Amino acid sequence: MQYHVFIDLMCRVAFMREYVTQELITLSAMVGYEAAPLHFVHFPKLWLEVHNTPSLDRKYITMLVNTNYFTDYVELIMLEERACLSNIMIFNFLATFLPKVSSHSSWWYDLCIICSYL
Repeated sequence: MQYHVFIDLMCRVAFMREYVTQELITLSAMVGYEAAPLHFVHFPKLWLEVHNTPSLDRKYITMLVNTNYFTDYVELIMLEERACLSNIMIFNFLATFLPKVSSHSSWWYDLCIICSYL
């Protein structure tokens, strides 16, 4: 768990200093994906805070949702780790971010509909 906290802190410092790279966003998503079966909330909490901070550039969210690890994270939660949805942080993350990618593919839209009934 220590490196999950380290990556979270590294991302937060990068956001504060406005030195966020695609590699860092990908690393955040990769560690989030890895932590999902452990029900860790560092990844969804960080990105909900990014989403809810108007002073941060919206391009970071676009960069996140375009990573393969983000897609893998959502699929893992929805298909194998549905128990994670009982955690309000993870549920709010999916409720916030699924609509942002649902227009990319019809199966994303289907996941948005399913999530709205949970």
